[in-house]
Amino acid sequence: MRALKKSGTSPEVLVLELGEERKFMPSVLKVAQCAQRAGVDRHGILVALGGGVVGDIVSFAASMIRRGVGHARIATTLMAQIDAAVGIKGGVNFNQSKNYLGCFHPPEEVLVDPDLLKSLPLAAVRQGMAEIVKIAMIRDRRLFEMLEECGETLIGTRFAQPVAVADEVITRSIDGMLIELSSNPYENMTLERYVDLGHMISPALEAQSGYTLHHGEAVAIDLAYTSCIANDAGHLSDEDLLRVIGLLRRLDLPTNHAFLNEALVLRAFEDTEKHRGGALNLPVPTGIGTCDFIRSRAELSDATVTRTLMRLAETEDMLSEADLCVVI
Repeated sequence: MRALKKSGTSPEVLVLELGEERKFMPSVLKVAQCAQRAGVDRHGILVALGGGVVGDIVSFAASMIRRGVGHARIATTLMAQIDAAVGIKGGVNFNQSKNYLGCFHPPEEVLVDPDLLKSLPLAAVRQGMAEIVKIAMIRDRRLFEMLEECGETLIGTRFAQPVAVADEVITRSIDGMLIELSSNPYENMTLERYVDLGHMISPALEAQSGYTLHHGEAVAIDLAYTSCIANDAGHLSDEDLLRVIGLLRRLDLPTNHAFLNEALVLRAFEDTEKHRGGALNLPVPTGIGTCDFIRSRAELSDATVTRTLMRLAETEDMLSEADLCVVI
């Protein structure tokens, strides 16, 4: 506020009580009402200060006000800094469907300041780590190795230490996301996107939990389960499967959930096909830093779903026994 006042700006401020469970149209309308009170014209701009949820809401509101006004995003969470704020989409949940209503509306500017992470609870830093793991899995082996080496320290210090590693991890994550998005930003060239890894069952898990399960936690569970699918299909080695699930567990991210069962997975397949033009286009890891697609639902039988759920539980048990051996 002091910086804005120095520039001669007197903004209208709206503080929203948010969270995924409040990411619905009433929040968008509150932003629109505030903009109208402030007399925002076509040269006006909305500034979203906060995490991914407020960025989504403000982006969606900005896309509708006067058929589109500018907006900027000041990302204050790790999830927003490396993922939500650097894309061009906005949206809200509708009934039990995550991000069912939305828009493509690029921000004018995005500010990523790692110092803002110092005020976060550690749980929020961990949740953001899930999206970094995703980028590492699809395209950046070195990033994955950095997380294996320093991930726990980065979380514990809220990305304050080691400084050089923290900066490189954030930079590599953002660069990786932007490179992946750049060839198909409006999703009208192809419905095959590697950045959709971790986003097949995660929306269903979040909705099933009434949005009490955080997006990053749901993505982590999805990464673990999708890696089991890749392993079952012969795309991912046993060794790399253990590395993926082992890293997630070391970062204190969940890899399974009581809601994860055959019915939820099959429902997620159906929803995914609706979202991807009738094809599954499921990204699956083929190694650490490489990815491919399972394009057809026909490649995944109901028996595969049951088998991979069992494989996930077995892998978790195997890692738990290994941890126990180390302790002993």
